[in-house]
Amino acid sequence: MAATPQGYIRRFIPTPERLARVCRDRRAELGLTLLQVSEQANVPLRFYRSIEDGVPTARYAMVYQVMEALRIHVLALPSVVPDINPARIDLDKHLARYSRR
Repeated sequence: MAATPQGYIRRFIPTPERLARVCRDRRAELGLTLLQVSEQANVPLRFYRSIEDGVPTARYAMVYQVMEALRIHVLALPSVVPDINPARIDLDKHLARYSRR
């Protein structure tokens, strides 16, 4: 978790268990009940409960509705930078470019 200059918190969500924790924590921050979130997201209470229980699901549209209700914005980031081989980077040369400024 990393705070941004605007005070937003970045949370990476690589697993259903992490999504469950993020949703539970955010719901608590907002002071909402399970029912209130499910109603705001327009999803069945049972479905929302399964998210907080960490149950894997393929119903991505409904997951995004829940995240929107919790005001969690989805941002896709690549896990690695393609086409860059770390072994080929000359770190001294790269750093020298910035030390001249």
